This record gives sequence, structure tokens and C-alpha cells, in this order.
Amino acid sequence: MKYYSQKDPRWANNNLGFCKGKFEIIACYLTSISMLTEIEPPELNRRIKVAGGYSNGCMINSQIVAKELKTFYNRTKDNPKVDYPIIAETDHYKRVGFKQHFFVLLPDGRRVDPLDFNPKPEYNNYNIVSYRDFHITSKKTMSKKKDITKEIKKASKKYLKVDFGKRISSAEDKKAAKAIKTLYNSVESLMKEQSKILLKSKRDEAEEQMKLYKTKYDAVVRENEILNETKTNQAKEITRLKAVNEKNAENSAVVDALIFVYKVIKARIKK
Repeated sequence: MKYYSQKDPRWANNNLGFCKGKFEIIACYLTSISMLTEIEPPELNRRIKVAGGYSNGCMINSQIVAKELKTFYNRTKDNPKVDYPIIAETDHYKRVGFKQHFFVLLPDGRRVDPLDFNPKPEYNNYNIVSYRDFHITSKKTMSKKKDITKEIKKASKKYLKVDFGKRISSAEDKKAAKAIKTLYNSVESLMKEQSKILLKSKRDEAEEQMKLYKTKYDAVVRENEILNETKTNQAKEITRLKAVNEKNAENSAVVDALIFVYKVIKARIKK
């Protein structure tokens, strides 16, 4: 599919239909159809004029356009969920004075906005009011971009029990967001509960460790007390032995003195 911008300098100042309104201002619907058909906006504008596809000057008659394109047209407020590009109506710009705007909605739910200077597939956050389906299913008009929401849709169907089909509309986008938020809250609540359980388990484990450490500490304290008692007893024994040695030394001196006196007396008696 070719991406066209209504602001393209080559045709931005062209008049839409038989009005004085310029492409860059009011040709979003025309440019969106151009992207589906790969017919440049000026040429498509010419063909619609020739086919009598404009009413009130520049209001496009989609049924006549479909006949000119040799296809058929359907308008619905429900997402058709088809596997080819269609046109979506949004009120996204109503706050700046444009109550109606059209863009191309791809099968993967992304949008291509003709109001952009360089239109390209991007995530769609526009509120969709209705859908315009021209049933243009040629493969050359399909987006060749990878379906970036494939895994999201698959996960949503499996885990959130929400099936978005081929595309995701703005209403389904809100539904998915709500479901994801609910799931997040459930997971968060579960994680908090698990944290409490884990915290209690760790606290119990810490208490057991503290008890074990206290037992070991008490044993070490007791061993120190026994060691101190042993040291005290050894010090007392050393002091006692020193006293005994000193007493023995004194007794030895007395004995030596007595022996000396005895020897002196014995020597005098012999004389």
C-alpha cells in the first residue's frame, strides 16, 4: 500500500471536488481512499468528479466511488475485523475544530494518518466512531509491515480471555487496558502476599539463626569463664609455690647455719 499525505506539496493546494477547500485541509477521506487504491489524490479527485461522486461541491459519495473502483462499499459502527486495510472515522481532532477525520486502519490495528507530512503505520490511539470498508483486498494494497500486535493479541486471548480478532479498535484498546490493569492489580496483590510470606519465612529463619548464634555465644562465654577460672587457680598455685620455695629457702639457710655451728663446736672439742 502506498502512503499519501494530504499535505504533500505536489497537491496540498488543490481544490477538493468542486469546492474551494484545499487538499491539505479537507481531503483526509479522499487521501485515505487513495492509499487503499494506490491512485494519487489528484487523479482520484478527477475520476470522482467525472463519475459524479461529489455532492454539495465536495462531499464524497462513497457508493459512487465504490462503483467507479469496481468494488462495493459498507459503513458500520462495529469493527468488521477484516484482514485488509479499511478507513476509520475519528473525532480525535474535534477539540481543535474538526469534528470528523478519516485515516487508514491496518489489519494489525495500526493507523496511517493522511494528515501527517510523512504518513506511516503507527500505534492507533484515536477514538474510532465508524468504519468505511471498500473491500479492497488486493495483496499489493496490504501493509507488508510485521504485525507488531500479534503476540499481544495472542497473549490477551490466552491470559486475559479477550479475543480481538484481526484488529484492535479504540474500544477494544480500552477493554484490553482495563483487563491488563485488573491482571496487574491481581499480580501485585499476589506479589505482596508472597512478600509477606517470604518475609515471615526469612524472619523465622533469622530467629532460628539467632538462637543458634546465642547458643554458640553462651558456650564460648562459658569456655572463657572456665579458662579464666583455670588461670586464676594457676595464679594462686604459682603464688603458693613461690611462698613454699621462699619458706624452704629460709629453712635451708637455718640448716646451713646450724651445720656450720656444729662443725665449729666439733672442731674445738677435738682440740
